[in-house]
Amino acid sequence: MSEPRSWLEVSAGKTASIPVVSLLLGVIAGLVRVRLSGAADIEAIWIVAKNGLVGSILGMGAAMVVAGGLRYSLTTVRGLSRLAVVTAVVLIFLISIP
Repeated sequence: MSEPRSWLEVSAGKTASIPVVSLLLGVIAGLVRVRLSGAADIEAIWIVAKNGLVGSILGMGAAMVVAGGLRYSLTTVRGLSRLAVVTAVVLIFLISIP
């Protein structure tokens, strides 16, 4: 008889792909931003790297939420308030990046 697989094993590949996809989306957003602003060489690299870092951080947070099964706690007021606090802390760090 085969053993039923846990939800963590089933979704491990999907969970691992979240930070990678968000990193790529951050890089693409950085390239669009560079294209629109017409930045110079070094400044363009800085903008793309910063947006890639932001995307990667947000993707890691999303992966932790998905891996921990915490997505179901977002339907309560307490869960949403926790999400708001975490988002505020992440935004403070992101704004402090020059």
